[in-house]
Amino acid sequence: MTTTIPFAKGHGTHNDFVLVPDPDGRLPLDAGTVAFLCDRRGGIGGDGLIRITRAAHVDDVPEGLDPQAWFMDYRNADGSVAEMCGNGTRVVAQWLTEAGEMRDSVDLATRAGVKRIVKTDNGFAVDLGPWGLSRADEAQQRGMDSVVQVVGAPDPCPRSASTWATRTRWSRSRRSSTCRPST
Repeated sequence: MTTTIPFAKGHGTHNDFVLVPDPDGRLPLDAGTVAFLCDRRGGIGGDGLIRITRAAHVDDVPEGLDPQAWFMDYRNADGSVAEMCGNGTRVVAQWLTEAGEMRDSVDLATRAGVKRIVKTDNGFAVDLGPWGLSRADEAQQRGMDSVVQVVGAPDPCPRSASTWATRTRWSRSRRSSTCRPST
C-alpha cells in the first residue's frame, strides 16, 4: 500500500526540516517512517521532521495546553520524539504565516510548553525560556562547567569554559575509552 504524505521543506539557521502539515491529526508517523523521510539518500532528507498539527491530536502534550493550539510535533532524524527545536520554531512560524494562520504572533505548543513567536523586521523571534546545563551537579563536583558524553564512550568528559574551545578527541581501544584534549 502506498501512502502519500504532503510535505514542505524548510530550514532555519542551517538546520533543515521536513514539514508535514497535519492539522486534523490523521497521519500516523512511526519512528521508522520519520527516519526514512529524513534519510538524505533514500528519503527527502532533513535534520528532523516537524508535524504541524493541533495539540488535541498529540498524546504526550503537557497538561493545560489549549487543544486547538498549533503544535510542533518534532522528531529527530532517527525517528525519536523530542521536546522541540528552536530553529524549527521559526520554520513553523514561516509555514503558519504562508498558510494564513499567523499574523503578528502565535503561541506555538511544544512538548517543552508554549513558545510565543513574534514577527520581526527580519524574520521571527521566539522566547525559548532559560537555558541550563544538563548534569550541572556532576560537572560542579568535577570542578567543571559542563559534562560532555560522547556516544559510545563509557565515561563522560568534563569540560570547563577555559577548555571549551579546545577540540576533544575521542579514542577507543579494545579495553577503554578516554576523552582528552587534542594536541
